[in-house]
Amino acid sequence: MNLRRIHKWFVSSRSCFIWACILFIILCFFKVDSLSGENLIILPALVVVGIATGLLIQYVNNHFMLIKVHSNLPTLFFFLFLSANSNYLGILEFCLSLILVLCMLLLFYAYQEPRSQVFAFNISLLITIAGLFWFPAFILLPLFWYGLHCLQGMNIRSFFATLLGTYTVYFVLFSWAVYINDLNFVATFFPDWETFIRFDFPDWSLHQTISLGFILFLFIISSFQFLVSGETDRVRTKVFLEYLFIFSLCLFLLLPVFSTWTAQWESLLFVPLSLLFARYFSISTGKKTIGLFLFTILFFLGMTVGNFIDIDWKSLYPF
Repeated sequence: MNLRRIHKWFVSSRSCFIWACILFIILCFFKVDSLSGENLIILPALVVVGIATGLLIQYVNNHFMLIKVHSNLPTLFFFLFLSANSNYLGILEFCLSLILVLCMLLLFYAYQEPRSQVFAFNISLLITIAGLFWFPAFILLPLFWYGLHCLQGMNIRSFFATLLGTYTVYFVLFSWAVYINDLNFVATFFPDWETFIRFDFPDWSLHQTISLGFILFLFIISSFQFLVSGETDRVRTKVFLEYLFIFSLCLFLLLPVFSTWTAQWESLLFVPLSLLFARYFSISTGKKTIGLFLFTILFFLGMTVGNFIDIDWKSLYPF
């Protein structure tokens, strides 16, 4: 079996993207069993939001040349991540991934942009909208401040533009509450602070632990390869990749600290990791790397099948 030819097909073939979309759509339809009545409308929403996110990830990769060749690998990895962890991902998690991709796109557009405050305002607007439905999303705001700094787009105007974006959303929300004469409406978008600040030991199933463990393993080796390799990338590409590594590392650190929202943090983590893993497996063509790449594909396909096997994963977890 010619492993290099298989690897080349995954990296450069357009049909790889089509098959990835088909796999994702089939997976979404398998979720019909867990949806009923009015909730059934979530099914097409999952498909639309998921495919839109995959297309945007591919656009970010191809437009900013994070990989030297046009590749569908980022979308493939994103769909594999979603498929392998579909049991505890819903419409909220899918929407968070979409919002993060949009924010990443705006951030990269702000690279060395004199009028970066426009992009900063839109990023803040999107994060605040996400924060209305999932309050910990506001933790992402400092990460994007750091991103603007790395991409030389941070200045006093862009900083205040991010604050203005948050103010705008809550001003509209408060105005609506005044209009309907119900100020308690605004309070429904704030969390229970006792629950929000509480730190619990991660209560992950065996399925989650294995999946996260393998993803962390891939992140470590791809980070090591990026740090020690002498790749002659453009300065802009290196800055983007360095930021994606820092962003992913921060999300990994948040996972055990705020383990109550593991599914949400994972859905965010899948976006930068899809780009990083795609780059690692596309530029490394050694036999061991190609073997690891094929094993990774089979691993996540196996984890996807495991979602539909009636196993009490937690009972198998010894801790």
